[in-house]
Amino acid sequence: MVYHVSKKYLLKKGLEPFILTLFWLLLAYLTSLIISVDINEQLIITIKNSSVILFLTTLLITIVRIYFLTNTVLVIDKNGVVYRVREKALKFSWADLSRVRVYKSKRKIISLELFPHNKKLTVYFLDGLDDLVGDIERNRKNSNYILSEFIDVKT
Repeated sequence: MVYHVSKKYLLKKGLEPFILTLFWLLLAYLTSLIISVDINEQLIITIKNSSVILFLTTLLITIVRIYFLTNTVLVIDKNGVVYRVREKALKFSWADLSRVRVYKSKRKIISLELFPHNKKLTVYFLDGLDDLVGDIERNRKNSNYILSEFIDVKT
């Protein structure tokens, strides 16, 4: 089974530059009210310029992050797990996977931690985390590597 980054997570990441810039403007305004600074034309120009720089910087970072996230794939099959980000791939078989930790909140899975051979892979931004746990359980049982207490659930 192939899992991609959720559209909801990408939307949240896409809104970050706008939210951060609006927060910055609100913070500048509230600070000027609290310390009783007279808002003159020079201060408005300075705030505007720094807001534009902040917005463009966070927008550039967000575009790069979204590009990487759209090229992120997790593949579960009978041979093991493949986690691919662009050209780099982390592959491990079921024998290498020592444990899976599941974090739940109100019966909904919010995060998974996979522990392959002295590493840790945290997955929280993929579509269908419930199906992902089912696929891991099903494929692990089909392999010869059955471990006791393989899936650890935390609430």
